[in-house]
Amino acid sequence: MSDKTDKPYDLQRDAFSLMRDEPFYARIFARMDKVASTGIPTAGVRFNKEKLRFELIYNPIFLGGLPRAARIDVLKHEGAHIFLDHCTSRTVAEEHHRMWNIATDLAINSYLEHLPEGCCMPGEGPFAKYPAYQSAEWYFNKLKQDGEPEQEQGEGEDGQGEGQPGEGEGQPGEGQGQGGSGGSKIEDYQFDSHEGWATEDEVSEAEREVARERMRDIVRDAVEDCDGGKGWGSVHSAMRDDLRKNFKRQTINWRSVLRMFVQSSQPSKRRSSIRRLSKRYPWVHPGRRTDKVANIAISIDQSGSVSSSELQVFYNELEGLAKLANFTVIPFDDQVFEDGITEWKRGETHQWKRWTCGGTNFDAPTQFVNDHKDFDAHIIMTDMYAPKPKSSRVPRLWVASEHNARRPYFQPSAGERILPITVDS
Repeated sequence: MSDKTDKPYDLQRDAFSLMRDEPFYARIFARMDKVASTGIPTAGVRFNKEKLRFELIYNPIFLGGLPRAARIDVLKHEGAHIFLDHCTSRTVAEEHHRMWNIATDLAINSYLEHLPEGCCMPGEGPFAKYPAYQSAEWYFNKLKQDGEPEQEQGEGEDGQGEGQPGEGEGQPGEGQGQGGSGGSKIEDYQFDSHEGWATEDEVSEAEREVARERMRDIVRDAVEDCDGGKGWGSVHSAMRDDLRKNFKRQTINWRSVLRMFVQSSQPSKRRSSIRRLSKRYPWVHPGRRTDKVANIAISIDQSGSVSSSELQVFYNELEGLAKLANFTVIPFDDQVFEDGITEWKRGETHQWKRWTCGGTNFDAPTQFVNDHKDFDAHIIMTDMYAPKPKSSRVPRLWVASEHNARRPYFQPSAGERILPITVDS
């Protein structure tokens, strides 16, 4: 019995199904922006470098025309592109883009049983000799080695099947699953869109690092939730093991944090340069050189609920940041203790000191940073035991022990996250 209806497609119904049956994919799905558009033939994901968030873009006509099981697998397919880091992990030469796109689909589709007919599937169609459950890199190297598989032959004199790459089987009502009836091209087996994936010319390494860190944060949370009792749904056991191994929590990667803040927060400091020519008007106007140096405020919660061992760990973590940048340390409890504010220069080490031990009010350091316009980013190291504060003028990151990061008193605002660190009891 089909579950297709004439009603407009409602993505929330399938989101609810994921929450009920597929906890891991639901966690990935919940952290994406969703954009309905008939400008895309099927569906796809990308990293929006302006918003610094992953996006699912979907054609409601396409999804609405599929049975429920196929719709769910399409959403799982798009989520897998994110947690397998296909959107941002690598760049390939222009002539190999199609092979890379197909390779990523082959790597995912081995695990999905209900996708629309005619998709890239190991063991089927032009990929009949390709084994299942290999990585995208394996399939990519195999495609480069073998060349594109033989195409199924058909009449095709009228040019049917000549759609743009990524459109293929995604067009509703255009003979899905009829591979070969019109002289199928290899890209016709790629049902979803990979438009907007990072290329070397479009995305800098710093932007790529931001995307990768966002992805790791999303997947780490999903892995911990599933292992914590919510279950994994249909995620294959081998993939679970890989995800646990690849997304294990570690101490703070300050280099990635700095890149994230530099990319997303502070204004660039620009100056004219006679050494770097203007690309648009060479020898007419001087070029522009961009220096990006984030001025970071780090507020350390010294309220009575924060233990001495936590404070010690906070300061130990700052020594890692001091290898890379200057920053300002701001002690606080229910107010900022201004006599204890310290400028920590790059390369310096400092002994930790408890300045105060009252209650906790996150509005105090937030207001302090909002009032001081020279700060470009704000990190708050805390136990998360206080109400949600006012909004921040600059990007804000929370740092807490693994235990407290999983059980915060409040959920941070959109775009903010809690970075867990290990605190020995």
